Amino acid sequence: MFEGAYDAISRVIERRGWSLLIIAAAIGVVMLVSPWRGCSSFPATTARVALSPDGVCYEADFNASSEQVETFVWVWTEQGPDDIALAAQCRRGEYAIRVTRLPRSIAAPTPSVEWLIDDQPVSSEPMEWRVESTGSYNHALAQEPDRFRTLISDADWLTLRFEDEADGWLELRFAVTGFFDTQNQPNLDRCGEY
Repeated sequence: MFEGAYDAISRVIERRGWSLLIIAAAIGVVMLVSPWRGCSSFPATTARVALSPDGVCYEADFNASSEQVETFVWVWTEQGPDDIALAAQCRRGEYAIRVTRLPRSIAAPTPSVEWLIDDQPVSSEPMEWRVESTGSYNHALAQEPDRFRTLISDADWLTLRFEDEADGWLELRFAVTGFFDTQNQPNLDRCGEY
């Protein structure tokens, strides 16, 4: 089998010269390692960690193991522990809204959560959150991320109160102006499609 391939390559070199073989090899290498391999007609944004004019942090990075772009948009709490953030993400083709690094005392797996949007209580049905543990912290994921986006898309402030088994309630306030308007928003809109 290899002898036939070797003979074919030798004949091409004899007839067309080395240049044709080099061009064919280069095309093969580009096809194997190209970052555009398997992409649809639109590119994903891959901005490193940046800050929007509204103070929203965002990042997108190519994950070589999954061959997908992972996108994160987040804001830190304005009231509450310093290391808690509200984040929107597209990871492994799945879109999620989460509150990260909550204390372990947050009632799991489905805590009661109260909402204030621009200091007005949310009058519609409450949104459910699911709590997952990661090491010494909990993370709360919104069960309806698209509804979440609709609720806060024009808001300036979001206050969430999570049921806390240690202190009763943990109140977190986030500045959400421009949360869904960063340079990386097209990645979140097309999550799982690129």
